[in-house]
Amino acid sequence: MHSQLKKQFLLFTLTACAFILVSFLLFFFITLINHVPNKSPISLILRLVDIGVGITIYLKTAIDFAIFTGNLISDNKNLQGKIAISLGTTMGNGIGTLLILAIWFFFKEIPLLLAAMVILAALVLLSMAEEGFETLLETREKKARHLRALLFFLSKLLHKCNIFFSPIVKIILPEKNIATTTLPFKKLIAFSFLIPFILGLDDFAGYVPLFSVINVFGFCLGVFLAHLVLTSFMFISVEKTTNIVRSQLVIFIGSLAFLTIAVFGIWEVIHMFSILLVDK
Repeated sequence: MHSQLKKQFLLFTLTACAFILVSFLLFFFITLINHVPNKSPISLILRLVDIGVGITIYLKTAIDFAIFTGNLISDNKNLQGKIAISLGTTMGNGIGTLLILAIWFFFKEIPLLLAAMVILAALVLLSMAEEGFETLLETREKKARHLRALLFFLSKLLHKCNIFFSPIVKIILPEKNIATTTLPFKKLIAFSFLIPFILGLDDFAGYVPLFSVINVFGFCLGVFLAHLVLTSFMFISVEKTTNIVRSQLVIFIGSLAFLTIAVFGIWEVIHMFSILLVDK
């Protein structure tokens, strides 16, 4: 028991150190790009609401990550394997978020490109929202009939919208059924690093529309913090952590959030083009 606690403490310490490292990388990256001429600087002021939004969005998009990482941990149960998974996924999540931030920062002032990014993100979000509502319908067959009616309505409405774009979305969304296996330490770090990229379009879809209305620095820190907490709890109990992330409340709130963000993103694109047309 004492040995197990020492291992868990070591894993948490390493994950926390990786969290601090990617947070410093975020700070220095934003400081660096703020010196780019003719670009609106990103505020480095921290607000709890932005951190909270980052945590919420991450936890909803982390369902696939939790399942996939849980399988990877199950196949690599030794301490060395868990260390590799901890460091790899944390750095992958951090650097992947920085990449998304860079794309948004440098191309947000190109209307057509930004519009394409937001529409693409909205399509992914709508697909994920439909999937969330359908999951809740399957688990609530005999409970909360009034909620079931709402879920059925939203699911059918989204299905009618998504069916036209399903060929595009299927190409964009990451493959969920990726096989895991026992790997050597270095390969396991590299493989774990790739997980946030393989599953990263979910995060990309949630981030892009929000970057225009919230403090990006606080939001990204919230994402990093949520990853730290989720990964730490997974090393304590993979099964319990996965069940929490897949809870009905998280799925329902997250699906509503995705639907809201998607609609807001589409509205912003319409508003953007209306301004361009008026200027012309």
